[in-house]
Amino acid sequence: MIHEVSKEQSERGNEDFSIVTIVGLLAIKGGASEQTIRNITNSTERLLLKEEKVDILSSGGGFMQNERIGNVIKALRVERKLTQKQLADKLGISDKAVSKWERGLGAPELSLISELSDLLDVNIRNLLSGNLSRNDFVSGNMRNSKYYICPHCQNITVCTGNAEVYCCGKILTAQTAVKATDDQELKVEIAEGDWYITSQHPMNKEHYISFVAFATGDRVQIIKQYPEWNLDLRIQKHGHGMLIWYCVEHGLFYQSL
Repeated sequence: MIHEVSKEQSERGNEDFSIVTIVGLLAIKGGASEQTIRNITNSTERLLLKEEKVDILSSGGGFMQNERIGNVIKALRVERKLTQKQLADKLGISDKAVSKWERGLGAPELSLISELSDLLDVNIRNLLSGNLSRNDFVSGNMRNSKYYICPHCQNITVCTGNAEVYCCGKILTAQTAVKATDDQELKVEIAEGDWYITSQHPMNKEHYISFVAFATGDRVQIIKQYPEWNLDLRIQKHGHGMLIWYCVEHGLFYQSL
């Protein structure tokens, strides 16, 4: 895609980008989703093109923010074995503009941000914040997996380490499992070589268990549950582990098996 961006626009300094950086970082702080941030940058661009500029430029720190963003652009460009000219050609701008970004002397034109994030395979959140921190490699016990659960649709994401997880337009935080009390524990029996699990927990639309999981050192098995169902299930017995379940009203619980 070739953008009709003038040399003056592509090599422009901090003014317009300072506005989108501030707005974008506020959206990031508020936990906005990737699509929401894209919509914000596009809306901001339309306002700027109409010259409806708001005087919210910070007097200091602009160069430092551009420098952080430039470092991210350079690191990802090199990682993808692209020259400055190759990246510039893909964006339809001059290689001098890319050089300027990477030296912290300017920042990408607003109309380029979404495509730049796609080309470098980085989300706009990390691009705008200049943050490219990597998670440590995790090769540990699956019992220590993290559970991200959307409070709106009850989608479940299981990760072996820290992750940025989004659902229904919001960033999710990992749930902290609480050890169940004797009264809260699910009833577990052995039947024909399986764990046979039942519970008298409420299972109505407002208060129910949305999933049950069994985690051992090398695997996690998840059985989805739905309101109006009786909690009555079997899990193949293969060693000891943790029985984990999520109550939509009270959160994540576990008990040892």
